Amino acid sequence: MQPATPIQDPSAGPSRLLTWAALILLILSLPLMFNLMGRLDAETRARMAVDQMSTQVAQAEARRDHLRARLDYVTSEAYVERRARVEYRLVRRGEIPIIPPSVQNAAPPRSIWLDATPAQTAR
Repeated sequence: MQPATPIQDPSAGPSRLLTWAALILLILSLPLMFNLMGRLDAETRARMAVDQMSTQVAQAEARRDHLRARLDYVTSEAYVERRARVEYRLVRRGEIPIIPPSVQNAAPPRSIWLDATPAQTAR
């Protein structure tokens, strides 16, 4: 009699081959996964930088609008007349200035409202 030969499972060969193929693909895909993670991190940092710059642009535009409103107010006739009447105590031709005796020798009034613009925004 011949010694008994072990019966081999015919599906064992391809199973082992698939295991090795999966292991090789996993090892080869690791650098790709690290590259993808690095790109996602760079994209996140770029988006944060864009958001920060957008905020700076919005602040600069708000400041520009405030300065334009201030310039319009300062160059208006109403501002010039108010400044002439209150600070320099000037009158128009034909007007009679009335100065109370208690303030004739006093210094011209200085107040915060003289420099305020009509569209002043909070900072």
